Amino acid sequence: MLAHFESERSNALANAYWNTLGLAVFTLMAMGFAHVLLRRKSELESARIAYRAATEEGVDGFYINRPLRDKDGRIYDYLVVDCNNRGAEIFKLQRHDLIGKTISDFYQGAVKEAAFARLQEALEKGVHESEVKVSERDRLDAEWINYKAVRSGDDLAVTIRDISENKAHLQELERRGNEDALTGLPNRHWIQNHLPSAIARAKESNTTIALLFVDIDGFKAVNDALGHTAGDELLKMIASRLKRTVRPHDHVVRLGGDEYVVLVEGAGRDEDVKRVAERALNVFKEGFHLASQNHTIGASIGISIYPRDGTDAETLLKNADIAMYAVKKEGKSNYQFYQHHFYEALKNRLNREIELRRAIELDEFEMYYQARVNIQDRSASSMEALVRWNHPTKGIISPIEFIPLAESTGLILPLGTLIIEKVCQQLSVWARAGKSIVPVSINVSPRQFNESNMLDVFTSALTRYSIEPEWVQIEITESMMMQETGHDVNVLTSLRDVGIKLCLDDFGTGYSSLSQLQELDLDVLKIDRAFTATIENEEGKVLVTAMIMMAHALGMLVVAEGVESENQMKILHELNCDEAQGYYISRPLPAHQAQLLFS
Repeated sequence: MLAHFESERSNALANAYWNTLGLAVFTLMAMGFAHVLLRRKSELESARIAYRAATEEGVDGFYINRPLRDKDGRIYDYLVVDCNNRGAEIFKLQRHDLIGKTISDFYQGAVKEAAFARLQEALEKGVHESEVKVSERDRLDAEWINYKAVRSGDDLAVTIRDISENKAHLQELERRGNEDALTGLPNRHWIQNHLPSAIARAKESNTTIALLFVDIDGFKAVNDALGHTAGDELLKMIASRLKRTVRPHDHVVRLGGDEYVVLVEGAGRDEDVKRVAERALNVFKEGFHLASQNHTIGASIGISIYPRDGTDAETLLKNADIAMYAVKKEGKSNYQFYQHHFYEALKNRLNREIELRRAIELDEFEMYYQARVNIQDRSASSMEALVRWNHPTKGIISPIEFIPLAESTGLILPLGTLIIEKVCQQLSVWARAGKSIVPVSINVSPRQFNESNMLDVFTSALTRYSIEPEWVQIEITESMMMQETGHDVNVLTSLRDVGIKLCLDDFGTGYSSLSQLQELDLDVLKIDRAFTATIENEEGKVLVTAMIMMAHALGMLVVAEGVESENQMKILHELNCDEAQGYYISRPLPAHQAQLLFS
């Protein structure tokens, strides 16, 4: 009986032992798993706390959005699972007012559809990022936001950053880049960017565009006479007046300098554009009050029309510019529509300019000399230097054909210096050869005085060729004398002090005053050929007599230009004119022939 009991007792103890051991092992394993879970929970909580701290310290709004699906798995809304305080502030709410809400609780219509579209793209592609212009319906405390959504499991992590200041800064930079600083008008950069889109709209709507290229006539004279401050004020006044002449949706642009463009979209017929051009011209009829004086200036306007005169921005601007130059050539203060022959004329002019520039570089010019004689004894007294272009294929070209071009392009500056050099060199050659030397007069243009140091040019040439100052005379026109500034008067006085005599050419064609003649203290007065031609009738003789008497009263020697006959010589002798110049005496001759007149 006890043996059986002992056997069962041993089995029971063994089972208890193994069960206890198994329970202990299980308990230890459970404790281990619990420790791991607690540690992971602690780590997750630490990470959550760190994440919260990081997001709360930042300037961005963070959100966790969870898609809400119907029984068919289709997304019908998005739930805000979590957000930071900054995220709530952007929506002008507290965190507890935002968490647990759906997008549909805040937005409807187009705004809701746009928000859904951004989140849907993030779910499909893993990420969506864009810049959003905020409207009143967006309910955000910002004007511009950077919106970024990233898929994280089944949820979406959304970041919203307020970029209003950056956008405002960029917009200000863009505004400054597109705005003329002086007048506040759009500038060249703006129209180059705007015009292509305007052309695209006109093409789509089958409408026209007019470009009016406005160039101010006489601006440089005002700017030079009154200074840059007055010039800037004039440009602002012009901009303001032009702005008032156009419709609210049209544009006035300042290209730079004294050039403006009026852009008229939906221009209509040519008659409508003409009215715009006429209104623009009318703003110049009323004078501009500057420096306590009223100044009158004009404008030349060239017009190009889309699509007739060009289908791209560059061509339209170029053709309007060409049409404006055609107006300048015809007398200024008018308007003209672009025509194809204008382009051909401009192309020919550019080709002539290129040829003239090359001719100056290669020195294709020769000096001719026309004698002046003493009327009393018919002795040769002086000469006028006249330039000729010895073209390689066209032969000798008269200055009438190239001097105006040189004046308008500025090539008169290097050409004028070249002429002075050649005349001084020729005088030096004659002097070394023992020839008789008489004074030679050189024509000098207003641009040379305004844009070159004429005192330095002449004194340098005199020194370089070792010639006497009294061998050289300078001829200025009456129209130039009327435009002279205080600076020009000082230069002329300095040249006269050196010993160079000053001649007033073409007298009678301008409107110079007696006070101007007295102030400049000129040496020689040359009566224009138009008056010499009239001395054989009584009225003409009276006028020339008055000129001679006035000049003599001022101590000036008088030369009659354009003498064509012996009878004119006799009359000039009777009127006590000092010298004569013209074809009757001698045509302009090359240097070697002209010198024979003085041998």
